[in-house]
Amino acid sequence: MTPWSDTDFRYLSRTSLQPQGASRQLVLLLHGAWGLPDLLLQVREAVGWILPDADQLAPHYLSGFFARPHAERIAQDIRSLLQHATNDRAATGQPYDELLVIGYSLGGCLALRVAELWEGRPPGLTRIVSLAGTNFGWSLWPTPPRMAPFLRFLTRQLMLGMAQAGIAATVRSCQYHRPFARKLRQRWQLRWQDSTQCDQLPWMIQINGADDEFIAPWMVSDFRGHPKGRCWEVPQTQHLTLIQMDDTLLGRERQLALKIALTGDLQQVTYHPEPSLLSGATQPS
Repeated sequence: MTPWSDTDFRYLSRTSLQPQGASRQLVLLLHGAWGLPDLLLQVREAVGWILPDADQLAPHYLSGFFARPHAERIAQDIRSLLQHATNDRAATGQPYDELLVIGYSLGGCLALRVAELWEGRPPGLTRIVSLAGTNFGWSLWPTPPRMAPFLRFLTRQLMLGMAQAGIAATVRSCQYHRPFARKLRQRWQLRWQDSTQCDQLPWMIQINGADDEFIAPWMVSDFRGHPKGRCWEVPQTQHLTLIQMDDTLLGRERQLALKIALTGDLQQVTYHPEPSLLSGATQPS
């Protein structure tokens, strides 16, 4: 189903809404750098198992080598897309009651900016799930502790080359020292420090792989101690394998982490899945 033309949004394409049922929930899924929405196919399937009636919205935005748009422009377009989707649903007489956002890698950074742009609009945004998200930008300085020296060298040379060539603007605008990411972090720090806003803020759940090569501890330190911030690790999982939510034992554990993030009681500070939920041939019920 494609309710809007790609020409409605300058920086989005292949924009489609997948209505699943009569639920009043809308799940926005934001992919990472270099990727397509199809990269999140198993995540979308997992969301379908976890929230079988929720509608899913998964826009595509250019984020590869030759992407020219700044991250701010993409976030603005995503906010407009959400407005279209929620307005269309409200016109049926059954508006959405809840918005949930899932961002993978660079999509975690976009998710936090979209949350700011959406603040105060219905439906209320209740949860942001960051899957290995580089929430306030990313950097090689300091080097993420699990990044091998050779991978660091290749990544550094790649980023220097892209900067010199003036390409990959989307990725480069999300670097830690650039204004977009730096100001985003400052604004969220102020929100989390304001105790009067705590109840109105969405839950922020970071799910990382225990062996992630690109995520450094400082990337999650801001909200780790916040009352509505949670940070969990899935064992034997790297940056890319975190979104492999298949029918293997580890794939089911990743599904379970996502299920708790989307539907669980988040007053529980730590993530300790019951071993019985990680066995069997079907997805956790």
